[in-house]
Amino acid sequence: VAAAMKKRGIDRLVMMSSTGIGEDSPCMEWRKEGKIMDFLFSTLCRREYYDLLGAEEEARDSGVNYVITRPVGLGEDVVPTGEYFLQKKKFEDVLGCSIAKMDVGKFLLDQVLEPTISKRAVVIGADPKKAFDSF
Repeated sequence: VAAAMKKRGIDRLVMMSSTGIGEDSPCMEWRKEGKIMDFLFSTLCRREYYDLLGAEEEARDSGVNYVITRPVGLGEDVVPTGEYFLQKKKFEDVLGCSIAKMDVGKFLLDQVLEPTISKRAVVIGADPKKAFDSF
């Protein structure tokens, strides 16, 4: 993908990955479900974990400007709010764990049209006030 982007003069990659990949492990460190997800990534979903890790590594090594987006609790039936929140510091900041696909899509589109994040991964979620609400 990166080689094709460079060949065509595209220098910005906005991608979605998953919470708990690479340096984001353990994921959702403020909730017990994070331990369950880490267990799944190390057992049943090992292939998916390494696919995402490989994609993230390719983005980092590509030489293009990128942002890797790691949503927390991407929900099928979550009502969009038009808002998203970024975890600023792991082990200190919490996020709401049910974010609408439309809200993640808004973040991705915002990063395409008006980039504010460069060459790093971010964890995105719902309102931190909802960090301990049920899924």
